[in-house]
Order: sequence, then C-alpha cells, then structure tokens
Amino acid sequence: MNTVVTDPVTIAYHELRSPLALMATMARVAAADCRDEELRARCESIVNAAERMLRTAGHLMVVAETSKDVNARLFDAQAVVGTIVADYREMGVSIEVSYETRQPILLEASPATFEALLCSLLGNATDHGGTGDIALRVRVDQGTCQVRIENRISRSLKHRGIGLGTYIGGKLAAELAGSLFTERTDTTYAVTFCVPLASEMLLAV
Repeated sequence: MNTVVTDPVTIAYHELRSPLALMATMARVAAADCRDEELRARCESIVNAAERMLRTAGHLMVVAETSKDVNARLFDAQAVVGTIVADYREMGVSIEVSYETRQPILLEASPATFEALLCSLLGNATDHGGTGDIALRVRVDQGTCQVRIENRISRSLKHRGIGLGTYIGGKLAAELAGSLFTERTDTTYAVTFCVPLASEMLLAV
C-alpha cells in the first residue's frame, strides 16, 4: 500500500487543507472590505497565517514521502523569524524575541521548510502553553543557527501529549540537515532546533 496515503500525519494535514484555504479566502475578502486599518491588519495576518499553515501541510506531506526539498537557497533566518513573529503578535499571541546578533544569520536551505518548522513549534507552544509570553531566542553557536522556543506549561492541560509535535519538528529539522531536542520541567517546556550556517566558501561566491 502507499505509505503516504496511510500515514496518519499526512491524512490529518491533507484534511486540513480545505478549511485552511477557506479561512484564508474569507479573511482576504474581509480585509479588502474593511475600512478600519487595525482590523484590516488583523485580517491580513490571518491570511498570512492560514497560507503559511497550508505551506506547512504541503511540506509535511513531502516529509512523509521521504523526499528532499530541492528549493534550497541562501536566506536570512532572522528575517523569516521576524515576519512570522509579527503575524503571530497581530493575532494576539504574546512572543518575547531576543537575537544574539543584529547581523544576518545566513542559511543555505529551504526557507519554506525553515518557516514550516518554526510555525509547527510555535503552534505547539500556543496549544499546550499556559499564560505568559512564549520566549523565542535566536543565536549562533558552533557553526549553527540555534532557535529556542520556551513556554510555561498550562496547569489545565490534562495530558502530556503524545510527542507528535516533536516527531514532526524532528522530521522537518532533518530536512534542513539540522537537529532538534527538547527540555521539560514541571512548569516549562522548551524546544531547540539547530541548522548549519551557510559555508564560508558559499558566501565568498
């Protein structure tokens, strides 16, 4: 049998594509008809988020097929992070961001996969987090870009999860030739993923 069709992760994301597309379309129409600038900005953020979720779904299906993303190019990780965080904040998600450097953090990888990974992990943090900010830190260490996301664990959460978010994150990190690891205490949960920086030889070209 086709493993892509029978993979439950793929099936779940496949089923989400239609409602996400509908949400994006409705928010786009609302933004076009809205005269209030603040409300229009929120609608546009919903459009961005829904379209990003659709791209995430597509990339997860690629991962399920165990094929590599060939759309690698040079990009600034901090610019991608900044765009995503701005959209989440517009939708009312409280994210505290810190950067180790103001210089571009250049990666040679698929920016869409990087985006999908970050959105998947932020979505997991908002689903399972308690009150307070999500802390996001971007730094460079030992030839890698390291992104750490930490949130408080909701006291009302009745289960510890089944590890699906970590599984998805690990698969996406592997597509970026990177790695992912988690840390958990009684009150906080943190996930860090590392992606190799673009090589000096590549930057010199």
